[in-house]
Amino acid sequence: MDRIQAHKAIGKTVIVDEGLDGTYIGELLHVITEPKRPWKGEVRIDSVLSLPESMFTEGQINVNKMKFKESQVTVVAGQKIELAPTDMEQETFSQSIASGLRTMYQKLKKNPNGKEQLLLTLEQYMNKLKPMKQRADRSQMPTEAPSESLAKYTLQSNESSFYFINDHGEILPLSGSTFEFTWNHHSSWYKGTYESNGIFVSHEGQRFTAKEGDIFYMDEQQFNPFYIWKHELEPAALQAFKHSLTSFNMSEDDLVHCHNALLHQLLGSQDTTSFKGVSFLTFTAPDHYVLVQHHFERTLFKDKEDEIYDRFEFTTDAGERSVVFYSNAFSK
Repeated sequence: MDRIQAHKAIGKTVIVDEGLDGTYIGELLHVITEPKRPWKGEVRIDSVLSLPESMFTEGQINVNKMKFKESQVTVVAGQKIELAPTDMEQETFSQSIASGLRTMYQKLKKNPNGKEQLLLTLEQYMNKLKPMKQRADRSQMPTEAPSESLAKYTLQSNESSFYFINDHGEILPLSGSTFEFTWNHHSSWYKGTYESNGIFVSHEGQRFTAKEGDIFYMDEQQFNPFYIWKHELEPAALQAFKHSLTSFNMSEDDLVHCHNALLHQLLGSQDTTSFKGVSFLTFTAPDHYVLVQHHFERTLFKDKEDEIYDRFEFTTDAGERSVVFYSNAFSK
């Protein structure tokens, strides 16, 4: 897929083809675009579609040869990523390995082709995996109830959309939401995000169709302007910001104020597709002070990649200054 299609696929299931190193299934978390360079995708690996050839030698199976580990977040070249079919059945990481071994075993059983020793090893290895299959994927599911610090929300709906309402009567729209929620289903606790049409997706890939009146929990720290501000940035822009902040001997823990101008514009102008302004962040330590001005420009498109421009101006109380720029390939 191209970078425009990739931006639309964020949050969806994708296939990562690593050739002889195996094929994997995961969730596309972010799209990384840099001027004059092919796009890359940040993917969380959920399961295995085809096993790497290096796993198998005569009489031996080495699972450690797997290129990725379970739930590993990795950056992959865009040419290796494609959108997974919507009807694809997804297993847990361990189950997918077992399925791959069974497929190879059945193939070799019909035609050993001189690999009788590997066939015997596969049979022995699969016997060890049977208890794993019986346990299913319970270890993947959260088992603890949410802490009292999380806020409780009740799902409601009208003719066109779903929304949450809390005990104070405050409404939280779900359309376009990227917040993380916690819910209970069949006596197991899950964490995940809202997809659409009343469907929530756990971090392990299980889909839950909620109904009106269902209870969900949320860490309201996600409403924090600085938390939201960071998630509005491209990964490369956020990395550049953090690197510059560190150069002034400051960390995110030193933040004392964040004025998120982009958030105010997004919330106040539903039909607007162009945004421009300045956000202000203040960091303090016992011996120095840093003010960050974040100049931003955003132009949103339905049929092509959004135009993004960021400029971070760092100024200390001692007069030191630093400026960092970020733009995608289509920005000025």
